[in-house]
This record gives sequence, structure tokens and C-alpha cells, in this order.
Amino acid sequence: MAYDIPLTKVVEAVRKSNLDVEGRVLEFSGFEYMVRGRGYIKNLKDLEEIPVGTDRAGTPVFLKQIANIQLGPDIRRGLADLDGKGEVCGGIVVVRFGENVLNVIERVKEKIKQDIERAFLKA
Repeated sequence: MAYDIPLTKVVEAVRKSNLDVEGRVLEFSGFEYMVRGRGYIKNLKDLEEIPVGTDRAGTPVFLKQIANIQLGPDIRRGLADLDGKGEVCGGIVVVRFGENVLNVIERVKEKIKQDIERAFLKA
């Protein structure tokens, strides 16, 4: 506010300083594709040096002068929710050829009860 630079102008300055496309995960027909944009910004220093405007005397104002710049968390992947009650873990069990599937399921349930539930209750 002290430099009278609106947030929209800051966003536009950052966007123009990193002209390549943004990255995200796209899902098509049950498959996920990771799209990564390779821009010019490589580190926090590059962000700090982006000019976002000028002061009343015409001196460039850089992003580091008007913002606290830090890395944020990565996109969360593999998140599962159980009945709207919160996050849960998921897993895949591969059954060897010739094994009895019902026996494997029972052994997995027993292993979860012995190791995972016990560890969770201690925490």
C-alpha cells in the first residue's frame, strides 16, 4: 500500500517474468498427466528481483520490497477421505498367482490389526 501498487499489478508482473506455462495435474479418461511449465524463475532470488512498479520518484520497486517471499507446500497427491470423516491411508495388495485371495485378505487384516492399529494407538 505504501507504494500504491495493487495486487493485480504484482500478480501480472510475476506472470510476465515467468512467461512459460504453469504446471498442474490433468486427468483424462482415468489417467493423470503431470504438466510442468518450465519458466524463467528458478529460485526465490529470481522472484525477489521482479520489478512490480515504480515509486513516486520513478525508482523501480522490486517484489522483495513489498512482499515476504517463501516457498509453499507442494500439491498434495494421493489424498483419500473416508466417509467425510477425515483423511485415511490407502494401499494396494498384490496377490501372487495361485494364492487364495480370501486367505490373503484375512492375513492383511490381521497384519493391520497387529502392526498399524497398535502403532496408531500409541501415537
